[in-house]
Amino acid sequence: MKQRIITGIFIAAAYIATILGTVLWNPVVFDVFAVFIMFAAGYEVLRCTEAKFAPTVKGFYMVAVALEYIAYKAVMHYLGLYYALAAVMLLTVIFAVIVLNFTMFSKKYEVKGGAATAFVLFYPALPLFIMLSLAYLGKNLASGAVIMVFLSTSLADTMAYFVGSALKGPKFCPEISPKKTVAGAVGGIAGGLFAGLAMCAVGSFSIGGMTMMFDSPWADVLNWIIIGIGSAVFCEMGDLLSSYVKRVCGIKDFGNVLAGHGGFMDRVDGLIISSVFIFAYMSVVSFLG
Repeated sequence: MKQRIITGIFIAAAYIATILGTVLWNPVVFDVFAVFIMFAAGYEVLRCTEAKFAPTVKGFYMVAVALEYIAYKAVMHYLGLYYALAAVMLLTVIFAVIVLNFTMFSKKYEVKGGAATAFVLFYPALPLFIMLSLAYLGKNLASGAVIMVFLSTSLADTMAYFVGSALKGPKFCPEISPKKTVAGAVGGIAGGLFAGLAMCAVGSFSIGGMTMMFDSPWADVLNWIIIGIGSAVFCEMGDLLSSYVKRVCGIKDFGNVLAGHGGFMDRVDGLIISSVFIFAYMSVVSFLG
């Protein structure tokens, strides 16, 4: 437990440093965080899937992610954020086809390994590019989006753990994650709600460069509540998705690099799926606003 607490403090410090560096200095800080997770978490998932299926083409994955990032930044510079994301999605499909065809004719790799490599290009790499894009949302949404993705998922995970441990009760999805309870799921949603209300308060007082999302205070409150609850729900969906992948692969954790917390993927599985919801919601807000 002591080691778990120490590691938790380290993770919290890394999150806070990323938030402050991104909001107060430069979005490239968030780039560094997201790209690091693409490589670290992606490698963990590759290693775990090949333990169940066949050797994956790890070098190809690393090169593909690097090329996608270069294309993302270049297209965003000349055409804008959404074209950059479209370019990454297109490249993800192209690289998936390439690695599948490569393994079809390779004497060293099996097609199953190529399929596993292609899978990791779509999860977790592609959602992480969407998460990276939070820092580039316009109309003063970027700061709120970056803070929210860390705050909501952290509170959702914490509340889910403590409420679930205290109340126990019926299991939420025992076939995939035996330890999750209905009470814990409700607690996680409450954590997201608290995060939304906190972000609304921060925007109202223009803290950290944030502003209200809407001119109407009531509309602002409503939107942050929706974002908070939605991000918590998607955080739990991300946890279940990674739990399913681990169950299929027959493992408990993706890694052991973070003592008491598993691997990098174990820490960000909810965060990256939650970020997809936040990005989609705030993009709609941006277009409608």
